[in-house]
Amino acid sequence: YARLLPRAEAIVLLIGINDLRFRPPEAILANQRALLAALPADVPLVLVALLPIDARLKRNLDPIAINQVNDGLAAACRARPGCSFVDAGPELRDAEGRLRPDAHEGDGLHLNAEGYRRLAAVLRPALAAAIGEERRAAGAPGEGEE
Repeated sequence: YARLLPRAEAIVLLIGINDLRFRPPEAILANQRALLAALPADVPLVLVALLPIDARLKRNLDPIAINQVNDGLAAACRARPGCSFVDAGPELRDAEGRLRPDAHEGDGLHLNAEGYRRLAAVLRPALAAAIGEERRAAGAPGEGEE
């Protein structure tokens, strides 16, 4: 993959939820920052916030820690040119702030088809914008341009 990344039109990164079972938010953020530094700086990056969970069903993950990681990811993205931070939480949370029952497989963590549909709806415009910016920077017409 190291040969392919520099040729990518964009990179979408959504990782880290499983790390919360073993590491504090600060350690996760240090790992994420190291990963961001290793990615090609000239390829647009769509950095996705950790997704919400239903803590009633997934007791080994802390929603407060998820928020701390997401705050840190948003800050890391702001510091990186060409990075767009996407938080799908508003589309995936219910009124109590938990992962919507109709958006997961019944375990409070893994998205089902509806959850992925909602995630894709949030990612699609961010990815299109990232790819459009990359094409404009390369001198190619963007979508709808001639």
